[in-house]
Amino acid sequence: MKPVAPGRPLAWQIWVWQCVVTAVALAVVSLAIDVYSSQYLMGLMKEYDIAPAQSHHRFTQMLYRVALAAGLGGVVLSAVLSVFSARGIIRPLQQIGEMMARLTEGHAVPQLPVIGPREARRLSGAFNLLVRQLKEREELQKSLVADVAHELRTPLNNMRGYLEALRDGVMPPSRELFDSLHDEALLLSGVVDNLFTLAESNASIHHLQFERIDLRALVSQAAATCQPRIDAKGLTLELRIATDAQSVIADPRIRQAARNLLENAVEHTPDHSRILVTTQAMGVRVRLSVIDQGHGIDERDLPFIFDRFFRGKRQPPGGVRGAGLGLAIVKVLVVANGGSVGAESTPTGAHVWFDLPSADR
Repeated sequence: MKPVAPGRPLAWQIWVWQCVVTAVALAVVSLAIDVYSSQYLMGLMKEYDIAPAQSHHRFTQMLYRVALAAGLGGVVLSAVLSVFSARGIIRPLQQIGEMMARLTEGHAVPQLPVIGPREARRLSGAFNLLVRQLKEREELQKSLVADVAHELRTPLNNMRGYLEALRDGVMPPSRELFDSLHDEALLLSGVVDNLFTLAESNASIHHLQFERIDLRALVSQAAATCQPRIDAKGLTLELRIATDAQSVIADPRIRQAARNLLENAVEHTPDHSRILVTTQAMGVRVRLSVIDQGHGIDERDLPFIFDRFFRGKRQPPGGVRGAGLGLAIVKVLVVANGGSVGAESTPTGAHVWFDLPSADR
């Protein structure tokens, strides 16, 4: 850490400036005594025929002594007051400086007490918020690295085992073996793509550009992306847009959230079934819901389905298993746009939704 250049303590600087102000005030008072009060006194003496010389001298000397005593008293009083007033400012600054030094050295730091003047309390509160955010970011990075390593290890080990078996002649080449290798490669590709999307979503939350988003167009664009999979499974997509819930205020990247919800529903809906997409006014918000006719969500999984890399106990039969990042991306984007997410299991499938600020209220 680069050493900081030494400087005078804040209390000393406050006291010095108070002394300067006191000295200036004393000089102004002395000038007023010497000019205006002397003229006024001389006029009175002449009016009443009093010898002015000796009386004038005694009067001015007395005023100077009073002004000097008042000035010295002001200096002493200002020194005492500056100490007490500066302590409330200096203490938080000193604590923040010490904590910042510990942070730069990689040590954990506690929360600072929010005390002192309003400015000092605001500074301490901002520092505490910074510490909490740094801790959350550090925990997020650690968990993300662990999750990514766990998710990549399984398909890589599977592919390695298959390839070593092929190399050693333990397993003969077959269509089933190559299909398994292809599925593992698709899983790896999906994990990497979703991680990239998640990173982009986290980065974009600091650069949002809000605009009016038409929900009918939003769902239509998401459906166009999923159309090949919808056609392959023979699914029916039904869209119900309420007249009082047609648009929201959000960043255009919210389209990724709608696409992920629809892709999730397509993946978990059996062939020749129906997916229903609806909008509903919720006060000053609009709810976009995706309802499928799949196997539903286990009640124990509901609190975790928007967590990164979480895969529920009820997985769709067949197909490539997901990476567990689609709904996590939905949550990041929706929360960044001032909304919320939710899900519930119904007797006929799953109901997943997000709420966003309405553009018409």
